[in-house]
Amino acid sequence: MTGWKRWITLEGGDHGSFTDYAMMTKQSARELEVTRAYVAAFMDRHLRGDDEQLLDGPSETYPEVKFRK
Repeated sequence: MTGWKRWITLEGGDHGSFTDYAMMTKQSARELEVTRAYVAAFMDRHLRGDDEQLLDGPSETYPEVKFRK
C-alpha cells in the first residue's frame, strides 16, 4: 500500500478498538481518552491540515500506544 499510514497499537487493544463497538462494551476511561486523542489527531491532520505531532511517533502522554513499522 502506498500513501500516508501509521500502524499503531494500544496495549490491550484489538482490531475493534477504534470502532463504535468499543463504545457499546466495557472500556476504561483511559482507553476512551487514548482512542479519542488519536482519532481526533488523524482528523485534524487529514481534514483540517493541522500539523498534528501526536501521529509522528511515541508520546510521553500515551506510553501505552506503540508505533510499529
